[in-house]
Amino acid sequence: MSDVNDISKESAFFQSAKNIQKNGAYYTDLDHARRIGYLFDFDCAEEISVLEASAGDGEALLAVTGKLEKGRKHMKLFLVELSEETFKEKLEGREEFNYVLNADFLDGVKISNSKFTFAFANWPYGTSKDGKSRLETKFLEKECSYLATGAYLAAVVPKAALEDGGFRRKLFANFEVCGLWRFDEKVYREFRQFVIVGRKKPVSSYRKEMLGAFEEKLKDFGNIPFLPESYEEQREKFVVKRSSESDIVYFTQKIFNPDDFMQHIQKSVLFTNVRVTNDIFIPHYSADRELRPLLPLTKDMSYICAVQGQGEGLCGSEGNKDLHLQRGSVKISRKVSLQGDKGSEYVCEKIRSQVRQTVIENSGRITQFG
Repeated sequence: MSDVNDISKESAFFQSAKNIQKNGAYYTDLDHARRIGYLFDFDCAEEISVLEASAGDGEALLAVTGKLEKGRKHMKLFLVELSEETFKEKLEGREEFNYVLNADFLDGVKISNSKFTFAFANWPYGTSKDGKSRLETKFLEKECSYLATGAYLAAVVPKAALEDGGFRRKLFANFEVCGLWRFDEKVYREFRQFVIVGRKKPVSSYRKEMLGAFEEKLKDFGNIPFLPESYEEQREKFVVKRSSESDIVYFTQKIFNPDDFMQHIQKSVLFTNVRVTNDIFIPHYSADRELRPLLPLTKDMSYICAVQGQGEGLCGSEGNKDLHLQRGSVKISRKVSLQGDKGSEYVCEKIRSQVRQTVIENSGRITQFG
């Protein structure tokens, strides 16, 4: 799995010392994030599912979508953030974010494919630990599978990524590039950032001449426009189509967290169903659940239990040096007989633990002892 500390920094970006201390988390300037939102029409669709793969503190996504400023409650925000500290301090429990995962987007999530119609991205910058590709390329490739055909991606990327052949090929293979904008001079001088908007293609393909034309456009730096200063300035907007929260079946971590699962299942009506609860959770094992004790632990019996296994959990104690794992089942054997002298007979029921050892030979012969 990728790690925050694996992200290498690139001196060519001229990031400030303050941002370098954030371990690769270069948060988008909020004014520019808001201006990115001016490029889009988010109000034609009744509902829009939005994905951000490296959310940081989540403020940039709120600025782009205008969920709070414009009251766009129909925008359902799905966020992934690697840093546990950032997740707990900035994202966890905030109502404006519909779903938030503290996970590694590249290797640690399971998300429904082709369900999101808008994604905002400011991925970690630099090369991956193996040095074979840029992190931006890895994130772009992963994110492609989650976007529906016709979905829009608005990505903040450094100039170094746009100049990288691998990144450009992946971008043009999966997206129709709709436009390229640059940040204002002051911010650009510090971070060398551009905004690129792409629309997801139905089929992955590209022509080589498209790569060449894009490379020439990068060289013609003076003609790359700045982001619009107001919503009205951008007359022709990219209309984001509808996508439904209910269609997203999977948005979860690959690593199972039993504590989180317990917290969520306790809120479910299933938890009140005793039969279902017992099927989900293994009750705490007690050696005297059936008889007291389950097995008389002589020296020889302790050895047999340790090697062969009986019961269904840990028995004994470290203090008595007889702690062992019991497996299988111990059945209750009841024998009823008539006892006493003639005229004063009584029914006697004897209860004991019946332990059977089953040996299955290669020939298929089954022998039971006990």
